[in-house]
Amino acid sequence: MNKFWVFYDQYGWIIKSMECPEETARLNTHEGETLLEAEQQVNPQNFYVKDATVVQREPFPDITVSENPTVNSTITVSNVPENTEVIWHDEVRTRETGSFTFTTDVAGSFTLLLTAPAYYPNHNKVDIDVT
Repeated sequence: MNKFWVFYDQYGWIIKSMECPEETARLNTHEGETLLEAEQQVNPQNFYVKDATVVQREPFPDITVSENPTVNSTITVSNVPENTEVIWHDEVRTRETGSFTFTTDVAGSFTLLLTAPAYYPNHNKVDIDVT
């Protein structure tokens, strides 16, 4: 008998979904994926998994940045959802929750991409102009 299945990673991102017998779903589970039975077909763009439950994604919250960031000052980025992946301007990736700080010894425009499975769009772009 066919059932609906979602395959998700350790952060709750749904990697794929399918309707098939349980045996087929288990055979299609790859390393790093967890299999979960769902009530209906799930679109990974609209849902994520939290505590082994499929949940609808929400709009990304507004991120705040220190007012007037300047060279050699501490720049604070706040209102960051739990376990958000931050992709820095130099492509380094970190995981942050709540807020994080950084300093820079050069002026310029820095773009950070924030991504968390509970929120859409997939990447929230944060532009920071340092003077």
